Order: sequence, then structure tokens, then C-alpha cells
Amino acid sequence: MALTQVDVANGALIRLGVADPIVSLDDDTKPARLCKNRIEPAKKALLRYHPWNFAVKRVVLANLSTEPAFGYTYQAQLPSDFLRVVQVDDRRTSYRIEGPTLLSHEPSLELRYICDNGTNYPP
Repeated sequence: MALTQVDVANGALIRLGVADPIVSLDDDTKPARLCKNRIEPAKKALLRYHPWNFAVKRVVLANLSTEPAFGYTYQAQLPSDFLRVVQVDDRRTSYRIEGPTLLSHEPSLELRYICDNGTNYPP
């Protein structure tokens, strides 16, 4: 059974010594409001920390029609759930992440990356 955000929040609150668990992140209590404010940034930080198998995705990036201003030949849009690179192609490829794009000299790139896959996490 997967843990919910409320389960994770209650685990953190217990470790902090808060006696009363929350029922929902939308509860009108200070602990619930604090947890709701911090749970997404904490989750994304933990996902970026390590290449967790459950959070790895593969995609072939399509290049955008516009070229970068200088330095690279192609630019591709990163996926909307992208958090960090695991691997770009199987060969040594020079690339750079700038904003929501990946710059390279390759007309097509295979990207393995860490994604923010919502709430689909193992216990």
C-alpha cells in the first residue's frame, strides 16, 4: 500500500512531537497548513537527491524549430515533469540545461530523467 501525503505529513509531525494527527492537508490547523506548504518542495528535493528507480522515465526529445542564439546547434523542450537528468544518450554527448530546454549538437536525443510522478510512490 502506498503512503499518502497525509501519512507522510503525520509521520513528520509525530517526529516533531505534535500529538494530534491531521486528517487532511486542508485542515484549518497550523500543522496542516505548514505541511501543505512544505510537502511538495520536500518531495521534489528528495526526488532530485537520488536516481530512484520508480521515478526514472525515458523519452526521445524532439528539437524545437528555433535554434539557440549561440553555442549549440539544437534545443529541445524538457518534459513538464522533469526534475533532473539521469543520462543523455548512451554516448558522450555535450549538452546543457538552460531553463526548460536542453541544448546540444545532436538532432535527436534519448533522455533518462527523474520525473515528478504525482503521488505514485512505493512505501
